[in-house]
Amino acid sequence: MKGIVKKLVVFCLILVLGLVGVFTIMTMRIQTAYDGIEPLELEETSDGTYRGTAGSLMVSVDLNVIVKNHKIEDIEIINQNSGSDYKALDTITRILGKQEAKVDAVSGATLSSKSIMAATYDALERNQ
Repeated sequence: MKGIVKKLVVFCLILVLGLVGVFTIMTMRIQTAYDGIEPLELEETSDGTYRGTAGSLMVSVDLNVIVKNHKIEDIEIINQNSGSDYKALDTITRILGKQEAKVDAVSGATLSSKSIMAATYDALERNQ
């Protein structure tokens, strides 16, 4: 009986450490993309729809950024993976208002917010 309990404890410990490792890697990838966001140069961006992606594993986003008259007119989420209460869609409103990819993150949905910001920057930067 003691052997089974010991094996179960070791298994649970390995599982927890593995999950912590995956979460750490995911967080680092999103943070690295977020840290790379620079001010946008929309005056050099032609009208059009630009696709961007960002994130990792459990938190990711695929979106379209619509530019018209050198302004971000809209951002459409194509696919988003996050907790149901952590979509951070207010981030889009903030980006549209500021016309910048880097804005204040939505409280309680920081990783989702940073993924949206990084995907927006990815869409526009990739097409410069």
